[in-house]
Amino acid sequence: VIGSATAQTLANKVGINARAVGADYTQALVPISLQLATWAQKIIFLDQASYDKAAEMFQGYEYNWLSVTGKSQILNVADTYFYMSPELVTILKEALPELNYNA
Repeated sequence: VIGSATAQTLANKVGINARAVGADYTQALVPISLQLATWAQKIIFLDQASYDKAAEMFQGYEYNWLSVTGKSQILNVADTYFYMSPELVTILKEALPELNYNA
Protein backbone atom coordinates (compact mmCIF):
# COMPACT_ATOMS: atom_id res chain seq x y z
CA VAL A 1 0.00 0.00 0.00
CA ILE A 2 1.50 3.32 -1.06
CA GLY A 3 -0.43 4.96 1.75
CA SER A 4 1.93 3.44 4.30
CA ALA A 5 4.99 4.96 2.62
CA THR A 6 3.22 8.32 2.35
CA ALA A 7 2.25 8.23 6.02
CA GLN A 8 5.84 7.38 6.98
CA THR A 9 7.20 10.29 4.93
CA LEU A 10 4.71 12.73 6.47
CA ALA A 11 5.47 11.49 9.98
CA ASN A 12 9.23 11.73 9.46
CA LYS A 13 8.82 15.33 8.21
CA VAL A 14 7.33 16.35 11.57
CA GLY A 15 9.90 14.47 13.64
CA ILE A 16 7.99 11.24 14.28
CA ASN A 17 10.11 8.10 14.01
CA ALA A 18 7.83 6.00 11.79
CA ARG A 19 8.20 2.80 9.77
CA ALA A 20 6.00 1.73 6.88
CA VAL A 21 5.34 -1.99 7.05
CA GLY A 22 2.88 -4.26 5.34
CA ALA A 23 0.57 -6.91 6.69
CA ASP A 24 1.01 -9.11 3.62
CA TYR A 25 4.39 -10.72 4.21
CA THR A 26 4.48 -12.11 0.65
CA GLN A 27 4.31 -8.61 -0.91
CA ALA A 28 5.51 -6.11 1.70
CA LEU A 29 8.99 -4.64 1.37
CA VAL A 30 9.08 -4.67 5.18
CA PRO A 31 6.52 -7.05 6.67
CA ILE A 32 5.02 -6.32 10.06
CA SER A 33 6.67 -8.27 12.82
CA LEU A 34 5.91 -8.76 16.47
CA GLN A 35 9.16 -6.95 17.28
CA LEU A 36 8.18 -3.87 15.24
CA ALA A 37 4.63 -3.92 16.60
CA THR A 38 5.95 -4.07 20.16
CA TRP A 39 8.44 -1.25 19.45
CA ALA A 40 5.78 1.09 18.08
CA GLN A 41 4.00 3.58 20.31
CA LYS A 42 1.16 3.83 17.80
CA ILE A 43 0.19 1.56 14.91
CA ILE A 44 -1.87 2.86 12.02
CA PHE A 45 -3.63 0.40 9.76
CA LEU A 46 -4.88 2.02 6.58
CA ASP A 47 -7.83 -0.36 6.34
CA GLN A 48 -9.63 -3.11 8.23
CA ALA A 49 -8.33 -5.80 5.88
CA SER A 50 -4.71 -4.94 6.79
CA TYR A 51 -5.54 -5.09 10.49
CA ASP A 52 -7.28 -8.44 10.05
CA LYS A 53 -4.35 -9.85 8.09
CA ALA A 54 -1.91 -8.76 10.80
CA ALA A 55 -4.12 -10.29 13.49
CA GLU A 56 -4.15 -13.54 11.54
CA MET A 57 -0.34 -13.51 11.27
CA PHE A 58 -0.04 -13.20 15.05
CA GLN A 59 -2.38 -16.05 15.92
CA GLY A 60 -0.81 -17.98 18.76
CA TYR A 61 0.67 -14.79 20.20
CA GLU A 62 -2.58 -13.47 21.67
CA TYR A 63 -0.94 -11.83 24.69
CA ASN A 64 1.38 -9.80 22.48
CA TRP A 65 -1.37 -9.03 20.00
CA LEU A 66 -3.58 -7.65 22.78
CA SER A 67 -0.86 -5.10 23.56
CA VAL A 68 -0.81 -4.15 19.86
CA THR A 69 -4.56 -3.65 19.63
CA GLY A 70 -4.46 -1.09 22.43
CA LYS A 71 -2.22 1.20 20.41
CA SER A 72 -3.78 0.59 16.99
CA GLN A 73 -5.90 2.89 14.87
CA ILE A 74 -7.69 1.71 11.75
CA LEU A 75 -8.34 4.23 8.99
CA ASN A 76 -10.58 3.69 6.00
CA VAL A 77 -8.16 4.59 3.20
CA ALA A 78 -8.55 2.93 -0.19
CA ASP A 79 -5.44 1.56 -1.88
CA THR A 80 -5.97 3.71 -4.97
CA TYR A 81 -3.51 6.58 -4.47
CA PHE A 82 -0.04 7.27 -5.78
CA TYR A 83 2.80 7.98 -3.37
CA MET A 84 2.42 11.48 -1.87
CA SER A 85 -0.66 12.27 -3.96
CA PRO A 86 -2.26 15.49 -2.68
CA GLU A 87 -5.57 13.71 -1.99
CA LEU A 88 -3.86 11.02 0.09
CA VAL A 89 -1.81 13.60 2.01
CA THR A 90 -5.01 15.50 2.85
CA ILE A 91 -6.80 12.33 3.97
CA LEU A 92 -3.89 11.28 6.21
CA LYS A 93 -3.47 14.73 7.74
CA GLU A 94 -7.18 14.91 8.52
CA ALA A 95 -7.19 11.44 10.09
CA LEU A 96 -3.89 11.90 11.94
CA PRO A 97 -3.62 15.46 13.29
CA GLU A 98 -0.11 14.80 14.60
CA LEU A 99 1.08 14.89 10.96
CA ASN A 100 0.23 18.60 10.81
CA TYR A 101 2.72 19.82 13.43
CA ASN A 102 6.34 20.66 12.86
CA ALA A 103 8.90 19.39 15.34
